[in-house]
Amino acid sequence: MMSYDNPFSVDTPEQMTANEIVDLFVPIEESYNISVSSHVFIHGHRGSGKSMMLRRLAPDCQSLIYGKPVKELDFFAVYSSIKKIDIDIMDFSSLGSDSAQFIISEHLLSCFVVSKVISHIKSYVTLNSEDVLEYRDFFFNNFLKSIKSYGVELEVSEDVSTCLLQETLNIIDGYYKYHTKYLRKVLSGLGKSPDYEGPLFSYFDFVVPVMESLKSLSFMPNGPIYILIDDVDNLNLIQTKIINTWVSYRTTDIVSFKLATQMNYKTFLTISGRRIETPHDFVEIQYSNVYTGSKKDKYPEWVKEVTKKRLSLYYKKNFGIDVDIDPEDYFPFDAKQQKEIDSIIAKYKSGEIPSRSNRPSDDAYRYARPDYIVSLGGASKNTSTYKYAGFNQLVHLSSGVIRYFLEPASKMFSLQARHSSGTDFRYISPTNQDIVAREESDSLLFGHFDRITAECEGNPDPDNHLQTITRLRNLINVIGAMFFAAMKSNASERKFFSFALSDPENMSSELRRVLMLGVQEGFFYETHIGTKEGFGRTNLYVLTRRLAPSFNLDPIGFSAYKFVTCNFLQNASTHPKSLIIKLKEKGVETVASDTDPIQGSLL
Repeated sequence: MMSYDNPFSVDTPEQMTANEIVDLFVPIEESYNISVSSHVFIHGHRGSGKSMMLRRLAPDCQSLIYGKPVKELDFFAVYSSIKKIDIDIMDFSSLGSDSAQFIISEHLLSCFVVSKVISHIKSYVTLNSEDVLEYRDFFFNNFLKSIKSYGVELEVSEDVSTCLLQETLNIIDGYYKYHTKYLRKVLSGLGKSPDYEGPLFSYFDFVVPVMESLKSLSFMPNGPIYILIDDVDNLNLIQTKIINTWVSYRTTDIVSFKLATQMNYKTFLTISGRRIETPHDFVEIQYSNVYTGSKKDKYPEWVKEVTKKRLSLYYKKNFGIDVDIDPEDYFPFDAKQQKEIDSIIAKYKSGEIPSRSNRPSDDAYRYARPDYIVSLGGASKNTSTYKYAGFNQLVHLSSGVIRYFLEPASKMFSLQARHSSGTDFRYISPTNQDIVAREESDSLLFGHFDRITAECEGNPDPDNHLQTITRLRNLINVIGAMFFAAMKSNASERKFFSFALSDPENMSSELRRVLMLGVQEGFFYETHIGTKEGFGRTNLYVLTRRLAPSFNLDPIGFSAYKFVTCNFLQNASTHPKSLIIKLKEKGVETVASDTDPIQGSLL
């Protein structure tokens, strides 16, 4: 949600009104694939815009966007986050058999889904007198009958004045709460476990029939019911397998799941052990991977549209004026710095600086900025005066995650406001941009590691997890030092932000855990490229450009990738100091034998 005091402030979509969602949301091509009837998995790092996109599918937003009542929409979307419930934190392992855990977990998830659908109908659908009678018929002849089919004796007043939507919620939530209380007694291990009395709902026998009856009501859309669940990687393993089992059922004409993960989904196996596959069972979208898909090319223009929209709304709401501010003017580059970079570009083009390749013009734009950065003080960030400023540079620093543009921009705005003595301003100085960009980079490199280290106590294997975190920190420092050393070298290709594995078959389980944690925590983006030999594919890991200020790297534009061996990465994660010293004192060539012993070169 955008604050009246700050155009770049960010709030959770759950707390935003439909008007705020519609006003601020700028769709990108990937978002259009969500509203297909198929089940969809959306994978993206925290802050990439998944929640905003899902929230926009809710009935209040869709009605506002298309100017239609709910019943005329193409689908009825129900949004919820796993963070808002407690089924993700309950440990069912002490219940014994897997089948018992499955039955109990499916019951809780079934209650959760039905409750959310009824709650959304209550919140977003206005029922007239005929609709109330129609729902009354559904309640007594479908909903109650479904529950009684589980052997439950349930008496409900047939008084028409009763709010049957609320009564439905009371019943389904009552079974959910009863079950969780029962579980807590069982899992506490205190005294004799009481006998369980109550139904055990399942997806196919309870959820699907209830949803099919609901969607046939005249005040509901003709299309399917979309179940939008955010943060599904917070579910435990057995609950994840249940969701996968539901996805494997061909119910998309009735119920279609849209499931958002934060790159840490536990498994794609079902309860029976079958793996759900794309595109047979679901559509998969890598929402925050800026190196694949349409987002790679369109992301900068998308951020520009988001920025223009927020600035326009800010001045309209606060000052009652219509403005059309170019984001590149609002976030200007440092003029003096850019003049010196342009001078280096001219020297490349004139031949005063010899080109390292057959493309002097390309080299001019690719290496002028790195040359300038290197000239300012070497590897020490304390002596570097390079300014990370300018809209284009801030977009690259965000690494394809919109929150990592908006949150720093919000801090830059606040910093500029403090230095403006309460007067209106139409730009943020390069100095203030640079201050925040460097603070954000150091916060990721140090503060974020401190936070995930502090959370180790909640991990099932805290000692090993702490070791993995330490090795990831070491690896990132070596990779950053290696990229800066390459930038200082005289090689024909010296601008890097990614590394590929030359021998993926030698990756140890320990190194795999380190790299996986790096991807999950947003330090790396993972994709695949062709091998050096030209046969097959290998892993490619892209360092987040958010860390560019911490290592004095150039975040803008094209970057190549280095092939490295698993042995080099292993050594970097366990003995970083010796490698960093070598890189600083003798350059990137000194570690060639560790990175690619076959070719004798990093490349």
